[in-house]
Amino acid sequence: MQDFGSAFLINNLSAAFLIGTAALAVFVFHRMLPARLRYGIWMAVFCLLTVPFLPIRFERVWSSTGSAAGTEVSRSVLQTGVPAEAGGDALNGIRDFAADMSGGIPQWISYMVLAVWLAGIGVSLFFFAKNMWSGKVLEQSAAPLENPEILEIYRQCMEELNIKRKIPLLATAYLKSPVIVGVIRPKVYFPMRIARGCSVNSQSGSEKEWRGRETAQDFENRRQEIRYMLLHELQHYRHRDNLMNLLAELLGAVYWFHPAVRYAACRLKIERETACDEAVLNMLKKEEYRHYADTLLDLASGRPYGLTPVSAGISGGMREMRARIRNIAGFKEFTGRRRAGGVALFCLVSVFLVSFVPFLSVRAGGNGSYEFDMTGKNIVSTDLSAYFGDNAGTFVLYEQGKDQWTIYNEDMALSRVAPLSTWKIYDALLGLESGIISPEASEMEWDGTSYWTDTWERDQNLNTAIRNSVNWYFHVIDRVAGMEQVKDFVEQIGYGNQNPGRDPENYWLDSTLEISPVEQVEMLQKLYDNTFGFQPQNIEAVKQAILLETGEGYSVYGKTGTGEKNGINVCGWFVGYIETEEGPCFFAALLEGDSDATGSLAAQVTGEILKDMLS
Repeated sequence: MQDFGSAFLINNLSAAFLIGTAALAVFVFHRMLPARLRYGIWMAVFCLLTVPFLPIRFERVWSSTGSAAGTEVSRSVLQTGVPAEAGGDALNGIRDFAADMSGGIPQWISYMVLAVWLAGIGVSLFFFAKNMWSGKVLEQSAAPLENPEILEIYRQCMEELNIKRKIPLLATAYLKSPVIVGVIRPKVYFPMRIARGCSVNSQSGSEKEWRGRETAQDFENRRQEIRYMLLHELQHYRHRDNLMNLLAELLGAVYWFHPAVRYAACRLKIERETACDEAVLNMLKKEEYRHYADTLLDLASGRPYGLTPVSAGISGGMREMRARIRNIAGFKEFTGRRRAGGVALFCLVSVFLVSFVPFLSVRAGGNGSYEFDMTGKNIVSTDLSAYFGDNAGTFVLYEQGKDQWTIYNEDMALSRVAPLSTWKIYDALLGLESGIISPEASEMEWDGTSYWTDTWERDQNLNTAIRNSVNWYFHVIDRVAGMEQVKDFVEQIGYGNQNPGRDPENYWLDSTLEISPVEQVEMLQKLYDNTFGFQPQNIEAVKQAILLETGEGYSVYGKTGTGEKNGINVCGWFVGYIETEEGPCFFAALLEGDSDATGSLAAQVTGEILKDMLS
């Protein structure tokens, strides 16, 4: 788990901004949006809150905000698997630069945050299950409603709403106002006390005496109130509100600690009920609006208790009722151009809310996996865990002569992470193709800035910049090209997630731009065959810059990259290819660990694997 605490914080801040944006949009455009569309905005919010958990990838989470670089690999990596001495420390101590991610949270805090969060989810799910069980208790307390007057009203309401499905209407003494319960097999539960008050038959004793004092208008008003109640509950069925209730309850359990999510759940419920109110009002005459509002006020003190996460009722607390009554008082039917404008505005707000997805998904759970089409491919899975020791790792090899893929740890091989300094292979191509540098004139003058190594503190050309992984050289290329051209370039070559963002110095370091090991191999194939259609001399210049070793019958090309966090090396890349008489073999190795996970170690592991596999 890499810096779960940081990712947790970023995700929940993003969720807070998402909810705040939705609340602001609903507040500003309240009168321009029907309640159903305002409810739709809150529904969109809860749907977006599920993004970080599709799926959760804690082990992929790290907030890379520093820089990383790769350096040249030992010339004897294939023969011994151990970097050799060359020029003092140059080849023996392969050091991939990565600036300290000072914003990272200590790992023990990450574990503590995770433990507390999971404990809270456990408690929340316990109460969720308890509330679900209350639905069983409610069902056991109920019996089919037999009042003929109410059954006739219910039948008429079903016809008005064009509902063909038979939804049972049950009577129960446990409720003070009607509710609809269930998603798959919904049932409407009706309070017995209200049902008794609407019967003109089978009255006895004091009830007959009391009913005798009730006028025909009083009785008709009661029938109308029951009609309003049933129409409201059936509107919940028509719009599948209980399904959204279930999602909101589950997310409430996951975000149990989050005040903004609680606020969103409250607004979701209010707008849900307001939307049903408006749907009922659209079926009534204007002179009935006041009577409908009076019905709501009568039920405000009779809030149903023991409701399940898959239920919705017409009543509510006084605060909720005040909001609904104000909406009824100012209600004007949305028709024609006004409704079309509301729909257009809703679409604009929804599109803007969807723009939060990268903050919710990339930062919280990685940028997903590469969908590798395995159809017709010769793929061999193998266990190479012994080579990686205590580090998590993956290795991908494609032997073009055999047309065979060898993959170790497929899940990790398809998961996208920051390319780190391996991106410099293609950044060099960007500089060459855009004319910023050329094979004959690739020199850049050092501006005098002090760096961690004196190999950076001198003028550089393409070969030295690749060999010494000189960050400032490639930053110059990106700044001169501009991020729009960088974006066009990554899209043109189809690099990883094709999202360089806007930061010219950190996009290949901070998980904005991401790529999987399998994609690294595919990119190397494109480079080798020049399927990009670039100038051949530019392709050859890059190949020469990443040439590591030439021996009898083979040549090795490659680039490393290391990611560092809190002063500790946690991620190492080594990608490249070998030219042999049998054809090229393309490879990518990636390892992650709590310490000493470097590009040089990835290169060493690769050398050992290839020596055993290709010998």
